[in-house]
Amino acid sequence: MDMKICICDDEALFCEKEQRICEKYMKENGREAEIILCRNGHEVLKNIGGIKLLILDIRMPDLDGIVLKNMLQERIDAPYIIFVIAFDALMQQAFGKWVLGFVKKEELETGLQGV
Repeated sequence: MDMKICICDDEALFCEKEQRICEKYMKENGREAEIILCRNGHEVLKNIGGIKLLILDIRMPDLDGIVLKNMLQERIDAPYIIFVIAFDALMQQAFGKWVLGFVKKEELETGLQGV
């Protein structure tokens, strides 16, 4: 496998959509990836070993994307993060170390390919 990707979203529909987009992108570019789906930040922390890219919902119950990002910022082996957002209001809080960018949920099809 070329890389390990984790997709974390509390909405299964978006998790599956993001997975399809990643699989298509990797295939079109001749690469392989192990893709892990998580429904909350706690699941991400349990599976964090070896993850190179984390596609992360910014708003989730219990352990949201911003809190998870803050927890991962100090790790030297932290994954790069692409936030998936529904509201621009939280973008300012989400900036930080390891954050590559942001994609609006309604622009997933084109947004993830451009990051």
